Amino acid sequence: LDSKSKGNDLPQIAMLPAHWRPEPTPLLRLGARHDGGYVVPLKAVEAANSLLSFGVERDWSFEKDFAARKKTGFRIDCFDPTTLSTAPKLSFPRRIWRTLSGRRHFRHLHVGSDSALANFFGKPAVKLHQLWIGDSPDINVEALSFQAVLKLVGPQTPFFLKIDIEGSEWGILDEILNHSGLICGIAIEFHGLDEQHRTLSRDHELFRKFAVCNVHANNNIPEFKNIPDVIEFSLLNRSLMNGPSAFDHLDLNRPNQPGRDEIKIDYLAG
Repeated sequence: LDSKSKGNDLPQIAMLPAHWRPEPTPLLRLGARHDGGYVVPLKAVEAANSLLSFGVERDWSFEKDFAARKKTGFRIDCFDPTTLSTAPKLSFPRRIWRTLSGRRHFRHLHVGSDSALANFFGKPAVKLHQLWIGDSPDINVEALSFQAVLKLVGPQTPFFLKIDIEGSEWGILDEILNHSGLICGIAIEFHGLDEQHRTLSRDHELFRKFAVCNVHANNNIPEFKNIPDVIEFSLLNRSLMNGPSAFDHLDLNRPNQPGRDEIKIDYLAG
């Protein structure tokens, strides 16, 4: 595998394995126009009875858009290891601060007002957990296995799973597949694919249990040798595919880093 071109001044084309090619199904974009937004299968969003979100950073626009498409009270559990110590405590109403602080979560402030943070994370159905998922990069931060997450929150099934945890996704992938029957869809950002792309081989259980519906290369790291280092995959439980679809959709993907060329994608034959 090798890229067809390199450098910031030319569009790059990444040649990906044939079995990563998306299968056609209706899609929609949730979240920010650039980094923080994901193109996901519509059927998974419609089927979801709750949302587990691993990795929030400074942007909860995906979670907010997801909730807007569901009934009031739709359950969302967010996990991110940074504490609320970065938040401007005195700017919150005391009631809201107690609510947030008692929920153990949150990373940095959203690009927006304090009231926007309080309006979303202050909702009773939205919980924030100050916990890392998978292999913690910080020995001072408690980390949970995927099984432990399920035991902790007891999500309503089927649930949608969003994962952006900076490489720790590899450590929980087998656990996720062991519970695939509980999951209607996944938006996951795989890190280190330039080195680890062979892990996601044609016979990997991931592709037997989930259909690839969208693939997008993150252009925050524009240079690559073989395959872009970070790629977003959107997946749909195969039980929801309902056979081949001739649905033709507009390209909803956007560059993670505006102002840089998008990394174009093509697929090897086979």
